[in-house]
Amino acid sequence: MISLIKFFLTLLFSGFAFFHPVHVSIINVDYYSEKNEMDVSFKIFTDDFQLLFIHLYQIKVDFNTKEEYSHAKDKIDQYFNSHFQLMDNEKKYNLEFVGIKKNDDSVWFNYKIEDIKPQNKLTLVNTVLLDLYIDQKNLVLFKSGETEKGYRYDFKNREFNIDLE
Repeated sequence: MISLIKFFLTLLFSGFAFFHPVHVSIINVDYYSEKNEMDVSFKIFTDDFQLLFIHLYQIKVDFNTKEEYSHAKDKIDQYFNSHFQLMDNEKKYNLEFVGIKKNDDSVWFNYKIEDIKPQNKLTLVNTVLLDLYIDQKNLVLFKSGETEKGYRYDFKNREFNIDLE
């Protein structure tokens, strides 16, 4: 009986080795003022994103082939547009899907914003994965011309103003 309990405890604790202990995403935002365009790329751990979609929508999403995520593409786009909001004084800009690229343990979601003409600053609200993990950190790397700035979003810091000058 004791060896059976040891077996189950070993199995239970070894299962935690498959999960990563840090809940972080990386988001690259490249603003091209001369073209009035912006590229936005989200790098998210695959298991976090899959758990999020089971939690929110009861949808299983895999990313090995296009067919495996195509049934959830509209929900994926909807999720990013509601949890990553970029706006200026006049309007809120919507993300347009470009593509997905799968790495070993993460997925890159690529989007574009066209016809973006902000005045001097943008407001960026980022709540990606915050409805899943209370310790989630979203690192946003914003690049405009030669200027690069980093922002850390978390449960308390969900909104930043980004100066474009």
